[in-house]
Amino acid sequence: MVQESLLYHSMVIKILLGFLAINLFIPLFFKQNSISAIKAVRISSFIYSALIAMAIFTGMILYMLGQVPWSLEMSLMVVASIALATIETMRIKKLKKLWMSEKSMTNLSWRYVATEIAIVAATVAMMIVGA
Repeated sequence: MVQESLLYHSMVIKILLGFLAINLFIPLFFKQNSISAIKAVRISSFIYSALIAMAIFTGMILYMLGQVPWSLEMSLMVVASIALATIETMRIKKLKKLWMSEKSMTNLSWRYVATEIAIVAATVAMMIVGA
């Protein structure tokens, strides 16, 4: 059961990384139409939030089963998930301001999503090296 939970947790993280990679290109797809871009970013924000919640939930399940002890890595994963949520909130707020002023949102979105990818990749690398 623990192996299945670990597998599920790692699959959610892989899906999250894939979704973030796709999320990099959303501003390019809707460069001409800002209304469509706003809708796409809102939808992607909900999907992103769901994936983060699933990753946190599966991690909590593993911890509650008692098979994974609390460690420095667990603390860093909690900090990383809080950072990811904060960065996504900041990104959405700043993109909204850019849409209101009708400026380009591509560079700003890329910076935030690239930072999110780096945090997730660093957390995955930390767990691989630690294992």
